[in-house]
Amino acid sequence: MLEKDKFNLQDCLSSIERIETYLANINSLPEFENNHLVYDAVLMNFMVIAECCERMSDELKEHHTEIEWRNIKSFRNFIAHDYFGLDLSEIWSVVQIHLPQLKIDLETILNEE
Repeated sequence: MLEKDKFNLQDCLSSIERIETYLANINSLPEFENNHLVYDAVLMNFMVIAECCERMSDELKEHHTEIEWRNIKSFRNFIAHDYFGLDLSEIWSVVQIHLPQLKIDLETILNEE
């Protein structure tokens, strides 16, 4: 594994762990929606995750097609360009459904080394 991929994987996982920490006491979409500090912090870390994923080598991405690299980038663009029109239920769904699996997949890749 390239050193840059290792660092980017670690940074992604750090951002996922931050999101998990920020959301530790948030149990519902309304709570998430009403906590602007947590909401902003979560979105910022999603952008960090996407930027790190974008910097992964093509070799790593081609070898790990279980991760939807293009969707991660699209999600980042969605957050960055539609910030004031975001559908919070979609963000919450990503947090609840997709983020835990991404964490597992990234940890698996990192531990292959």
